[in-house]
Amino acid sequence: MKKILGLLALMLAVSGIASADQDVLKDIKFSTEVRQSWQDRDGKDANGIGNEGFKKNNRTRTRIRSTISGNLSLNDEWGLNSYFSVRNDHDRAQNKLDKKRKISHFGTFAKRDNWYTTLEFSKSLKLGSLEVTPTFGWYHETNRSKLNSAGDEDVAGSMKTTGISNDIYFGPSFDFKVFGQNVSATLQAVYTDIKKGGSGDYHLSGNDFVKGRAEGWGFNADFNHDKDIYNGAAGKVSYSIGLTHHFRDLKGKVSETGKDAKSNVYIDYYTGISYTTPSFKGFYAKLTVENEWEKYTAVTGYSNTFSVWTNLGYKTSFETPVGKVTVNPYINYRPVQRASEYNKHKENKRVTTEVNELRAGLSVSLATK
Repeated sequence: MKKILGLLALMLAVSGIASADQDVLKDIKFSTEVRQSWQDRDGKDANGIGNEGFKKNNRTRTRIRSTISGNLSLNDEWGLNSYFSVRNDHDRAQNKLDKKRKISHFGTFAKRDNWYTTLEFSKSLKLGSLEVTPTFGWYHETNRSKLNSAGDEDVAGSMKTTGISNDIYFGPSFDFKVFGQNVSATLQAVYTDIKKGGSGDYHLSGNDFVKGRAEGWGFNADFNHDKDIYNGAAGKVSYSIGLTHHFRDLKGKVSETGKDAKSNVYIDYYTGISYTTPSFKGFYAKLTVENEWEKYTAVTGYSNTFSVWTNLGYKTSFETPVGKVTVNPYINYRPVQRASEYNKHKENKRVTTEVNELRAGLSVSLATK
């Protein structure tokens, strides 16, 4: 409780500072959650599929994720909107598998710390009947791991940077109709660079290049459609469709072949449908069924992941002198997952695994007046 009150005090202080000038903090949100994953790994009959219980030797990863994000109205800077997000994933990888999918190292074998930062500036414009929001942004990713003197992952080693990637992008977002349905589109030109193990949306990492890094240009074309099928006394049923296309053309020689790198399009198609119960004194439950198909066009094969998520949460809000504070503790559990990787050139063309995951988290947000 002390941490929540301290966080609220910080939010109020930030809001007060922002309001002292012409620039205004519109909203800010902090969330933290613990994620624990399990897979059928232990025992002679382990096949990586199915829920074999919450056994110690079936743990795959423990992740603590913390995120802070918000929006500011920059009235002194031509009325721009500024969005920021900083996310940290602190991971412990557990029960390492060998090539035969047998545990070669019990317990924690790696500790990783990844940072993801987004900063955007945008402004809505009216072009006739069309509302367009041009956005200029920067996305940065830093990957760190504990490594020994040989450069291998070792929990007794020291934390070192293993990968860096950057995207600088500019382009419009707008809505349009397809068969009477509203679709949100984002089109962006992108400059990207990758170093060491960083890859961004490219099919290779910086380590795969002769110089250990590469840079180039690209283009994003993303489309999203969300709609409520039913929203009434019995709850809400909604669906979501996301179509992601990220073209990247990086310059440099590939270490393995000595040839110039190929251009690539990262494709991600997501579909999901969910049911949310009516709220009862702040408590709610949710069931989500989703499927995600991913492919890198420069290489053979694709991956497909089908998941079922259950969610139980509590949400409450209260007014303060500067705005509304919302507190939302929650628990998510994925009892079903089928993750398949297909490659026609491999002896076992399709490999299917399942990882069950439990998440417990808390989000606290402030929407200013």
